[in-house]
Amino acid sequence: MQLHVEIDEGFHKQQIDADKIRELDIVTATQHEVYRIDASVSIEQINQQVDELVGVIKASVDQQKSDGVFVPWNPEFEHSIERFKALGYVDLKDDVAFRTSVEVCNLFGHHYAGFQRSSASVPGYPNHKLWFPKLYPNGEWFNELSRTVKKFSSTTSSR
Repeated sequence: MQLHVEIDEGFHKQQIDADKIRELDIVTATQHEVYRIDASVSIEQINQQVDELVGVIKASVDQQKSDGVFVPWNPEFEHSIERFKALGYVDLKDDVAFRTSVEVCNLFGHHYAGFQRSSASVPGYPNHKLWFPKLYPNGEWFNELSRTVKKFSSTTSSR
């Protein structure tokens, strides 16, 4: 089970259409299921929703274990840029998620401590850029990812 959990405060009731678009972007980009928790209700109702979600997750884990395909989550391994430096590439099918754009930049050879722009250069590849798009309507533009699979080699530097 690939799962996104959205916690919706009361203001989400005013932006239902925008949330549907953003949810569709998540599902389209990741093929993950989105589970929503309505946080505008009583604490008892929130607890009930959380209990239902925990039940869904437990049932999925039990099914995966029964099928012999369960892989426990290891966030340190999953998000490790060192893992991908050792591999020498990042592949879209691996469904990689890094914590910050700084980690992505550093994976490709930078040595940043902080970074807040929407794109960065790729050391050694002057015609390539790392791009950190917002995948929802954003002012005058709307970014979209295609389903084309591309492999990118990481570059390492000993600077």
